Amino acid sequence: MRPPAPGAGDILVSEFRTRGEGTTPPGSDGSADEFIELYNNTDNNITVIDALPGADPTSPTGAGWRIAGAQGATETTFLVLPQTLSTGGPLALPPRGRFLISSQPTTPAPAGNTYSLSTYPTGTGITASGSANISVNPASAAVGFLPDDVGLAVFSTAAALTPNRLDSVGYSSVTNANYKEGSGLAPAAGVTAAGQHSWVRRYSSSGPQDTGDNAADFVLVSTTGATLSGVASVLGAPGTERGTTATAYTTISSPIIHSGDIAVSLIDPLVNSVTAPNQVRDPTAVANGAAGTLKLRRRFTNNTGLPIVALRYRVIKIPTLTGGAAAAGDYRLLNSPAQTITLTDTTTVSSQALNVQTPAAQASGGGLNSSVAEGIITTTAPLANGASTVVEFNLGVQVDGSARFPIVPEALTVPPQ
Repeated sequence: MRPPAPGAGDILVSEFRTRGEGTTPPGSDGSADEFIELYNNTDNNITVIDALPGADPTSPTGAGWRIAGAQGATETTFLVLPQTLSTGGPLALPPRGRFLISSQPTTPAPAGNTYSLSTYPTGTGITASGSANISVNPASAAVGFLPDDVGLAVFSTAAALTPNRLDSVGYSSVTNANYKEGSGLAPAAGVTAAGQHSWVRRYSSSGPQDTGDNAADFVLVSTTGATLSGVASVLGAPGTERGTTATAYTTISSPIIHSGDIAVSLIDPLVNSVTAPNQVRDPTAVANGAAGTLKLRRRFTNNTGLPIVALRYRVIKIPTLTGGAAAAGDYRLLNSPAQTITLTDTTTVSSQALNVQTPAAQASGGGLNSSVAEGIITTTAPLANGASTVVEFNLGVQVDGSARFPIVPEALTVPPQ
């Protein structure tokens, strides 16, 4: 039976950039260090298959999903994800799964002007999930696949048909309504500064935010937290995530959001959340913590029904450096060690080490969209269904303030789900 076609909002652009820093900065200007990350915004499998039943795979554009970029009123670049992408049949994205497209010029110009995040890891000892599902060899190695002032649209057809548009995000200079939502992103010319930055979709209480207004739904993160091309970026990092299929297990797949079936609780239920040992404020200065550290300790329990072979935690909100200035509270995500923690009843628990995942290097500490991973959970030492793990989120305090710090757990199960 033919799978149902996705509707608008079922597939979202969750993160993208039109320029990075390349693999050999500053000599590589980053114009081809670009990516597009798609997200299955449903609790069902979504199959990459053309929404038009009669679409001809042998036609010039083929049959599948169109990923297209526009400047002003005109589409200027596109690729089609063919419905024959998988040799085993049409590719199915699992619920809350991702799909990653990057630029990879055959001959980068200048040298190193290519995608730089392919080694962003899944977990300890596991092949990188930052490597793309699809790599594009752009017509111009010096420009890349996406122009800086792009409007980006995803269609469930090989042709750019308005009724089949799934999602779009673009800069304010784009006038074609299919290629942005709302007034678009600033600046009109796009972010032209080289560096490790990306546009990331904000989170709401129900998941990635989709209000139909790009300016409200996306935030610019960077590893410097500086003002880039006139935009006050938030300290953080790109976090590219490679997709899996709904049926095949592979360690190069990215972990998937599991907020609903990885339970979180206090490590010590006899005291409240802001009392030691659940929360500890240490005034001792550290690197990226001039005013000390804030340690938040929690227990996570695997209720997925499957073993977990990689587990990480992604920051979805944090008061931190923005546009080069401290916010009302400036906190930085740091590594935390493995340690033994004494509870109020004098029993102890073992807390596992967390490490900020790179690339991108985060010399100023982690922030929005940064991730930390547990090294002890691996393919040979999975976290069994029903088992728990205790971790400490170690925040460097640059400026004391309100430390609201929501995260989402991302897990790679066997098989992925």
